[in-house]
Amino acid sequence: MYFREKCGIINTVKDSMNTNRLKLKKLRNTRDLGGIATADGRVIKKGKLIRSGRLFALPKSTVEKLKSIGLTTVIDLRVAA
Repeated sequence: MYFREKCGIINTVKDSMNTNRLKLKKLRNTRDLGGIATADGRVIKKGKLIRSGRLFALPKSTVEKLKSIGLTTVIDLRVAA
């Protein structure tokens, strides 16, 4: 929830989880956050912000799919425990 508040995302978790899920081999819980309204009233463009986890040891087919949808930069938001 902290990430959602800091980024100004105001839609419900249920809506974002049900509408933009990407199905990729060996990469579960991946979503395009496009279409989500921000606190200032703007909307994230589809294909511009994708959230996921576990981006290591992916099959070549999944890597190619991510490249084909325009993924160019990965930002790791994890922090040391």
